[in-house]
Amino acid sequence: TPTSYLEFISLYMCLLEEKRTEANIAIGRIKNGNTKMVETNQQVDVMQTQLTAMQPKLQEARTNTEALMADLSVRKTKAEGVRGEVKVTASQAAEAQKVASAIAADAQADLDQAMPELESALKSLDSLNKGDIGEIRGYTNVPKAVALTVSAVMTVLNEKKLDWDYAKKEVLADPKFIQRLKDFDKDNIPPNVVTKMQKYIQDPEFTPDKVQSGGSAACKSLCMWVRAIDLYSRVSK
Repeated sequence: TPTSYLEFISLYMCLLEEKRTEANIAIGRIKNGNTKMVETNQQVDVMQTQLTAMQPKLQEARTNTEALMADLSVRKTKAEGVRGEVKVTASQAAEAQKVASAIAADAQADLDQAMPELESALKSLDSLNKGDIGEIRGYTNVPKAVALTVSAVMTVLNEKKLDWDYAKKEVLADPKFIQRLKDFDKDNIPPNVVTKMQKYIQDPEFTPDKVQSGGSAACKSLCMWVRAIDLYSRVSK
């Protein structure tokens, strides 16, 4: 009927418009997607170009990193070697310190022994006077013990001569002879003097008791002084 035909035409137009709208929406989506793909491809091309340009720098960085790692490995090996040497050195130093401490202790023990002897010798010198020295100078025939003692004293004093005439006129005649012995610089004795002193120190006749019995009490004090100086010179080094 005409009415039905018109209704059909109307329904068809509505359906056509609906489909046209859906098609336009789909076409828009396709266009947007295509645009995105083009933009993305362009960005990829830019990134690819940048990456290609960076390849030399990346290779250089890789090479530098490998060289750095190799250098660090060498340094680590050297450091381990140094660490081992330090441990050995520390051990040796500790051992050397023990030895040095033992030597110092022995030296101190010797010095503790030498100082009382030196103090005793100096105290013995205090008992001497010009008369005691004059007695020694007064000998016409000098006893062997006296000559030995005076020669030892002059050796310690590093006199240029050791004969009796020089001793009598120059050394023993000095009014400050006893004070000279007391003020003697025991810490700075020349090595050659220490060597020369041994001739007397090793002489069995050169002991305080023997020179006293063969000479005088003054000789005993002088002998004690010579031996004390020798002992001090050996243990103080």
